[in-house]
Amino acid sequence: RVFFGESMFAVMADASKAAFYHLQSQLAEWQFTLIDCQIMSPHLASLGVSEISREEFLEILSSNAAEPSRVGPWRFE
Repeated sequence: RVFFGESMFAVMADASKAAFYHLQSQLAEWQFTLIDCQIMSPHLASLGVSEISREEFLEILSSNAAEPSRVGPWRFE
């Protein structure tokens, strides 16, 4: 229940903000507990992202290791 993101790009201004909003809404419904954006940036901060310590990150990973995953195609609900 952890989502690992990679770099995003868009042809249209602010498209990534709209996509991120809908992604995080769906992940919350599926009870995901973390979106790993990897590297903090002013853009991510503008979306409400906050940094956590390595210790907290590892704790979240450990607590989610036994949870079921969402393998296969995803459909937003």
